[in-house]
This record gives sequence, structure tokens and C-alpha cells, in this order.
Amino acid sequence: MPLYEVVPRRTRPPAEAYLSACGSCTRCLDACPTGALDPEHGLDAGLCISTWTIEHRGEVPQEWTDAAAGMLFGCDICQAVCPWNLKAARRGLPPVVPDYGVLSAHAELTLADLAVLDDDEFRRRFRRTPLWRCHPEGMRRNARRILEGGE
Repeated sequence: MPLYEVVPRRTRPPAEAYLSACGSCTRCLDACPTGALDPEHGLDAGLCISTWTIEHRGEVPQEWTDAAAGMLFGCDICQAVCPWNLKAARRGLPPVVPDYGVLSAHAELTLADLAVLDDDEFRRRFRRTPLWRCHPEGMRRNARRILEGGE
């Protein structure tokens, strides 16, 4: 018997302290192209572009292809429009550690290259990077979608 059948799932309301910081701001809700954010229930991962461009295996349904526009990997529009994040960015960030920048070996890659990148080359290039999460087939799928005009 799976553990989730033995232990009842606890559902908790969103943390009030966190939501109280938002006040009447709805920038993230308004900016989300798929409506994945709900002020009462939080993020619906099934509606989130990041889920469809990173986590999903196989082909993506057309409605998500259209919503993802030119996004190759993830979305984070909600993070980009958040006033708290903008305020933090204005404070100044610590210096960028060179190890976390774009590797020169990847800088020359184009969407066309990514659309046909074989599994071994993908592993060699992206094994220890965040891009590893979408797997070779996901990266090819996303690059093809953008090249085919899903932007």
C-alpha cells in the first residue's frame, strides 16, 4: 500500500504572513499568461509554463504551446513583475560568481542546434546545469516549438 494511502494528506491554507506582504498588489496574477496563480490557493503547477517547458515529458498540448510563446526553459514572469523582487534587485546584488555565468561552450548554441542536439551531446553539455531537468527530448521539443513559430 502506498504511503499516501496510509497517511492522510494535509492541506494548509497559504501562509498569511507571506500573503499580507502583497497587500492589494496583483501584478503576478495579472501577468501570468496561463492564470496559474490563484490568490486563494497559490500556484497550480498544471497550468504553469515552467511545468510544461521543464517537467513535462512528451509532446505539449497546443494550448500550452501557444501560451509558452518563445520560452525555451521555464517562465518566471511572476518573479520578474513582483515589486518585492524589483526592490531587492535595486539594493544591488552580490558580484556574479564566474562559475555561474554562461559557459563559453554553450554561448554559441542556437535554437537550431538545440532542436537536433543528440542525447550524448546534451548530457555532455548540460549534465550539471539546471537545463538537465528538461532532459534532451524536452529541450529539442521546446527549441522546435520556437523555431516552428510557436512564439
